[in-house]
Amino acid sequence: MKFFKKAITLCLASVIALGVLVTAGCSGIDRTQISTFFSFRPNTIFVYEHSIGGGTPMYMFFEHIEGDTAQQVTIWGGSEVVENLLFIDDALLRTNVGMDINRGNYLEAYTTHLSMLLNGPLEVGKTWWNYSFEGGHNFTLRIESLNSRVRVPYGRFRALEVRGVNWQGVGSSITSFYAPGVGLVKQVTEQTNAAGNLVRSELVLVDIIENAGLEETIAIFFPNNGEVEAVHTVVTHYTNNNALETYFEAANEVWADAFGFTVDPSWFNRAYEMAIWGLGTQRFLWLDFNEQFLQAMNNVADAETEELILLSVAATLSGMHRASPARSAAPYSNGEVFLTINGDWYASNRIELAPGERIVIFENIDVYFPNDGDIAVTHIDITHRNRNVLETNLNALNEIWADVFGFEVDASWISRVYETPDEELGISFLWLDFNEQFLAAMNGAADAETEELILFSIAATFSGMFETSPARSAADYSNSEVYITINGVSYASNRVTMEPGERVVIFGLDLEWDNWWE
Repeated sequence: MKFFKKAITLCLASVIALGVLVTAGCSGIDRTQISTFFSFRPNTIFVYEHSIGGGTPMYMFFEHIEGDTAQQVTIWGGSEVVENLLFIDDALLRTNVGMDINRGNYLEAYTTHLSMLLNGPLEVGKTWWNYSFEGGHNFTLRIESLNSRVRVPYGRFRALEVRGVNWQGVGSSITSFYAPGVGLVKQVTEQTNAAGNLVRSELVLVDIIENAGLEETIAIFFPNNGEVEAVHTVVTHYTNNNALETYFEAANEVWADAFGFTVDPSWFNRAYEMAIWGLGTQRFLWLDFNEQFLQAMNNVADAETEELILLSVAATLSGMHRASPARSAAPYSNGEVFLTINGDWYASNRIELAPGERIVIFENIDVYFPNDGDIAVTHIDITHRNRNVLETNLNALNEIWADVFGFEVDASWISRVYETPDEELGISFLWLDFNEQFLAAMNGAADAETEELILFSIAATFSGMFETSPARSAADYSNSEVYITINGVSYASNRVTMEPGERVVIFGLDLEWDNWWE
């Protein structure tokens, strides 16, 4: 009797909190309606614990709610999953939007996989077919009870019990419990592992935090004495807030103090991602502004200030917009950002980005260097302080090369880095073209072996830095074999000569010809 009293009290309190009419405790609830067991609650954080999570809490929050549709984000550990939930024709449907995406409004971003969580009117024995995102399997769901007793850390409930079984009848099952006025309070998953053993896990509700928003720590970049620095601040996202306005509000406080420049959210068209044809699986962030942003940039003091502002804005927004809602499974780079004005490449009175040119924010580079007659490698992270990517990279590389073999490469020695396709092989190769000053420096090396090791170190390092030119073709690209030329002519020093067509081989390709530096 004691249990029933507490259950009725919790049930009644929860339903009243949602504004649902209750006439006589739980007995007055219409348990045939889905809305009794699930509703969209703004500015409310649901806190869960998973038996396999090592105590790491799981958070669920409705980012956007419009009528019978809501955008839900689930945060667990370092991952975030965004889904849309819809009430349609007495059914609760769910569609997966994406994983680890920025906090935009994706209520229209439906996908082809539509999952039916609940099918009304609710009655014991009702069965329907479904696709489960949790297990990636087709499931048959069945209502087992409308009044199942459930106890979780948050309280005791009389819950709707829905059991989903793999449509083949073996392998896995998911049983979900929905409490009146609360929603999901418990979920039990059973799955047979490779050894044939049944593994059981539980997700349970431990707390509900009302009048709350999701906190996010963001990095805001700003110019400081000719370089770009960063400060971290916490912003809070509430239901139906415009995330972009929230970000700009925080960033503008920093930018106004740092360089007297603020960005109006109305200047911003959109942030999206795009795969560049020929760049394999890598996808890049595009930031598209309108003419008002361009006008503001034309009014800044000089080209250097403009460059620093562009880098600050690109770096800040790249951290906020991690990917588009339609993001694929491909690797994503927010270290290099495209900047456009109404879809056209950025071009102000002082700065013009070439088609395909990206603003580079940070890079991870493998630096190769001679070590006891062989080649060793070390990894460095570079944060770019200006748009001269080559100069920034060389400054970092030269610190290592100067210590290791007393040799530095001046940026003025490099004519250009480009690619050229080999029509017979269907592969494009990287070309490093230097001038006479580089050749003179190489002639000053101690001996042929040292010269060869230096050439190899430079070729290997640059091949990683310059994976391709912005205008790379659709051909497969090899940065494992590199051409080195002096003013467009095959490399020839006092000791080392490369024949026309010879390449520095960094790591092996299964190609049948002789190459230099086997």
